[in-house]
Amino acid sequence: MGKKGKGKGKKGPEDWGARDVEKYVTVEIRNSVWQSMRFTQLLGTSTKLSHLVQLIMDKHQVSGLHGLYLYLGTEVDDSALLRSEEYGLTLKDVNFKNGSINDQIVQVVTYEYAPHKTHDAGTMPPSRSYGISNLPQGLMLPSLRSAAATSVPALAAEPAKK
Repeated sequence: MGKKGKGKGKKGPEDWGARDVEKYVTVEIRNSVWQSMRFTQLLGTSTKLSHLVQLIMDKHQVSGLHGLYLYLGTEVDDSALLRSEEYGLTLKDVNFKNGSINDQIVQVVTYEYAPHKTHDAGTMPPSRSYGISNLPQGLMLPSLRSAAATSVPALAAEPAKK
């Protein structure tokens, strides 16, 4: 007769605190000027920044890394710049906010892409230096319904002028 499970002991209780659990973040990717060029994506913190760059390239028809600059947060300044050498690092490595999948943590990443700018950027203020003719074609714009819903309460709050 064969042995019946001898030598197989029960596992001890699992320590849930010691388990390495994947953390998540909802990344809101914004163009530095055009509000219509935004999208969000839920990603694990083990995702590399290069995947985030690829998402921008796919969704906003950015043709390459030349002229593409990513910034952690809403401000476009050197202190928030994610250098191209960091694109091989994970979101956790570059200090993205994170939590469990139910925490709904949002981290904003703003990007600039030089070919979207006009050639006359030196004489225009930065908010107007992006020419609409230089935007990629075929992008899905945000619905007008959501834009109207956010602006209607502001109009209703203003007193009528006579």
